[in-house]
Amino acid sequence: SSGTTQRREAVVSTQSTGNGQPTNNDVDGEPADDDLTGRVLVGATVASGTTAAAAGVASVPFAMGFTSSGVVAGSAAADIQSGIGTVAAGSWFATMQSIAATTMIGTTFPVVVAGAAVAGTAACGLALHNHWEDEEGYRK
Repeated sequence: SSGTTQRREAVVSTQSTGNGQPTNNDVDGEPADDDLTGRVLVGATVASGTTAAAAGVASVPFAMGFTSSGVVAGSAAADIQSGIGTVAAGSWFATMQSIAATTMIGTTFPVVVAGAAVAGTAACGLALHNHWEDEEGYRK
């Protein structure tokens, strides 16, 4: 509303950091609520982005063909196994299969988490973008 815009202009014009830059403080000198909301949105965006990256990495064994029920026929893991022949205990291949067989990494779970985290990151980023624009489309 125009009252909010006028109030924001009045606060910015009367307060500064001393170097000519306006502060983002409310009339009483406390940080404005918009500042807290922006910080929460930045934190949520970073957290969901980090989750997406971690879940994406955790999805690699499943995508290669290492699953909780063994190596998938025709997958990259099956091609690698056919080139290795007898898989030695403790080898990287045995370790990958062991991880996939004994954890949720060998299921679709990391793929679902990665997808949900990407969607969450996009939603938080959009909310953050919208938060930092005023009614006229200008950055606050």
